[in-house]
Amino acid sequence: GDCPKTFLIVDDEALNRFVLTSLLSTKKILCDEARDGREAIEMIVQRSIQYGDCACRNYTLIIMDYEMPRMNGPECCQSLNTLIQKGNLEPQKIVGHTAYTTEEDTTEFMSYGIVDILQKPVTLDKLQDGLQKWF
Repeated sequence: GDCPKTFLIVDDEALNRFVLTSLLSTKKILCDEARDGREAIEMIVQRSIQYGDCACRNYTLIIMDYEMPRMNGPECCQSLNTLIQKGNLEPQKIVGHTAYTTEEDTTEFMSYGIVDILQKPVTLDKLQDGLQKWF
């Protein structure tokens, strides 16, 4: 009953999603994709309903872009936190994915409960280091 590792890649740019899913597939990690924060929330909630009490109901990891239309990374994290506080969702493991690396931006993003920042542009090395840290 082990769940395959499944990540949710949240990014409005198709190329960024493609690069991440391609790199992760070499590690036998499945990926779902969302184009913005709102789509991400729908998918996270949908998955948790679909799988019910099964351990697979949460994504193994969510890689969340910062800057997106409709709903950005920090806003998405805030909305997820609200759902979690209401008991509608379990805590999610989220890594921020951004080119913004000023301490201010990083601190702000981290304050929404993300576990780490994955720098853009992503490379296999950065991703491998991350995967070792996150699991």
